[in-house]
Amino acid sequence: LSDAERVQAQLAKQGVDAKVQRVAVDNDVWHRVCVGPINDVNELNRVRKQLQAAEVDALVIRIGD
Repeated sequence: LSDAERVQAQLAKQGVDAKVQRVAVDNDVWHRVCVGPINDVNELNRVRKQLQAAEVDALVIRIGD
């Protein structure tokens, strides 16, 4: 969890609001750092560029339609 919290704090310093989500996969527990939802494509691209500049790996996931 400390790695996820570290990333969350790093994002907060850049003005990006993020949440840590606990996920159980088989017998493992993972902690995701989630940003969003972001509904505007321009805002999504701006945040993605900001994360890339900060060397934070990001994956865009579409939820619902």
